[in-house]
Amino acid sequence: MADAEGKGDGDARATTPWWKGGFKVPFAVALLGVTIATAAAIAAPLGVLSFSGATKSTDTMTDALRGRLVATASDSVLRLSDKCFAAVDDIRNLQSVGTYFAAYDLDKSKRITQAPYADSLINDLITVAERYNFTVAFNVATRLPGIGGAENLLLGAKNAQGFYEGRRCNELNATFQICDGGAFSQKGNVWNRTVDFYAFSTFEVPKTSEMFPASENGLWLPTVIFPYNGQHIPTKVCYKAPSFLDRTPQTDFYAGMGNYTAMFSGVYRLASISEYLMTVVPTKNAVLAVFDIPHGALVGVSKAGLTMNADESATVNIADVADPLLRESATAVYERYGKSWTALPASLDTTVKTSQGNVLISTKALTTDQGLAWMLVIAIPEDDLIGDMIRARKAAIITAIVVSVGMIILAAVAATKFDFSVVNSSKSNKRSFLNELANMQDVFYIMLTKFAKAIEANKSLQRGKGNPTTSAQQASVIHSASTKNQSGAAL
Repeated sequence: MADAEGKGDGDARATTPWWKGGFKVPFAVALLGVTIATAAAIAAPLGVLSFSGATKSTDTMTDALRGRLVATASDSVLRLSDKCFAAVDDIRNLQSVGTYFAAYDLDKSKRITQAPYADSLINDLITVAERYNFTVAFNVATRLPGIGGAENLLLGAKNAQGFYEGRRCNELNATFQICDGGAFSQKGNVWNRTVDFYAFSTFEVPKTSEMFPASENGLWLPTVIFPYNGQHIPTKVCYKAPSFLDRTPQTDFYAGMGNYTAMFSGVYRLASISEYLMTVVPTKNAVLAVFDIPHGALVGVSKAGLTMNADESATVNIADVADPLLRESATAVYERYGKSWTALPASLDTTVKTSQGNVLISTKALTTDQGLAWMLVIAIPEDDLIGDMIRARKAAIITAIVVSVGMIILAAVAATKFDFSVVNSSKSNKRSFLNELANMQDVFYIMLTKFAKAIEANKSLQRGKGNPTTSAQQASVIHSASTKNQSGAAL
């Protein structure tokens, strides 16, 4: 029967699943596995956090910088161009202009180029030209309905010799004006100032050259190269040409063209755009430019000597500019949008590859109701702007990897040897200079400290159970107690 019972017990033990049996994992192995797994769970996110955090910080900073630069530069360029219409409004509001038209309304033979109106008009135009530092003009077309100007005065700012270059034109016949080019000089004091004119050349100008649409709000004309002080200067004319005193065109062919009573205009120097752009360059290799839409002719560049061609006969197209960074960057954006500047969005932030490396490109359309159509482009080499940050990001990733590996090795060694004294080492308590890594280290060392205390407690418990001296003492106490109890029972 005993054999049967033994056999039965053996069969029962043989059919017991392994997970219900006596399979045991050594404590050291279990602790090693848990410690390494915990360390890995803490260390693994370090690389991800370091990379994503640094990338996000870099992108946020560059986006903010580019956005601020684009907003500032675009607003400033538009304000600079608005000076042209400020000068035009100043001319229109001159008292001498009002005095002339009041006299003309009574006597149609009055001329702006003749006394008593010429001196006061010229003196006032000189004042406006000096105020804005560019050439201004006053045209009238009161005697030629629908066919353009009959007379005009054009004055520039004072030259190095103290004269004001300009011209005056009168009606010659139905087709031409006769103009004298030369210089004006002022005499007398501010209360009684007269003007002398020195003619250097005489030439005829077709009246059709002033066949512009009437405009109360103002219009911009295409860029022209204007000779001034012996130089060829890129300029852009702005004007306002109101119609009053019953101005009507003679035929339908001229409807809207030359149908104005007076034209007030400014010859705006585009060099002022370049001069401004040179003051807002964000990095040593960055380039800013403004160009015409849709053709791409340069208006201004933040580097000197790039706007005009070699013989100063025309402005350079941005696709042909001598600066390789600007040329390649602009060409890459131009080709990306189907070789059409008008296809670009109103504002754009992108990155392009060039022979100079990656370049951060920002563009913004600059348009007005008066027909201005420019594009601002800012090209910044990536290494100029975020090169240091990219290198710091790589350093952070390497640091994260090193710290992670060190944490896992430390945990493995400590778990294997049951020795967590390294936790108290001053070297182990050093925190990373990166905030994210430092926080992770804090969590890891708290976890490791808890393990250390648990292990030390376990060791103490194990020593208490297996200590021979303690067992003997316990046995002696028990034996003494038993003897005393027996003696008491005998009595």
